[in-house]
Amino acid sequence: MSIKFNLFIDQGASYELEYDMLDEAGNQLDLSGYVGRAAMKPWYTYGNTINFNVTLTTGKMILSMDANTTAAIDFGRYVYDAEIENVSTGIITRVVQGLVNVQPEVK
Repeated sequence: MSIKFNLFIDQGASYELEYDMLDEAGNQLDLSGYVGRAAMKPWYTYGNTINFNVTLTTGKMILSMDANTTAAIDFGRYVYDAEIENVSTGIITRVVQGLVNVQPEVK
């Protein structure tokens, strides 16, 4: 089961967030052999999908967007989720999900 965690993104600014990926004993997960993906939308079933850049390292999943990407997002509330996929087995696990609040930029 995924954790629930809300994000706050400033429109027009670079964004990065690291999630610690730990097993039940608190050890860092080895994410070699996995790919990650994360996206946000105005709602689950409609609207344009906005993808995060996802980087996996030992024990970490990093979600990021550059300033040009966040500048193009309308301010408001969105939903998101992030998943990892085991490339050899095809098993997909949702890691985290929640709301995204995009704060407007003064233009």
